[in-house]
Amino acid sequence: MNQATTILTCSGACIDYSLAVDRITAWHTEPHVDLLESLATELVDHLFRHDPKIDWVEVTLAKPDFYPNARAVGVRIAHSRDSYAARTAL
Repeated sequence: MNQATTILTCSGACIDYSLAVDRITAWHTEPHVDLLESLATELVDHLFRHDPKIDWVEVTLAKPDFYPNARAVGVRIAHSRDSYAARTAL
């Protein structure tokens, strides 16, 4: 089981955190994805596309106990809306 942490910031209004929770929960019903980086990027894209109030997203995904000599291995991706839009066709 992967661990996920998502930090969101917005300007002015409240954020609907169920967007992140529902998307992460749906991963368990979808085909396996090899790279945590792919899942993290997909979540960032999903959040920016579905909530224009979100200004900043930081996603941390980890595979606990993946290696016997490490507590966890993982990836952290952080983007502002502007930095993400500059990298994609958002």
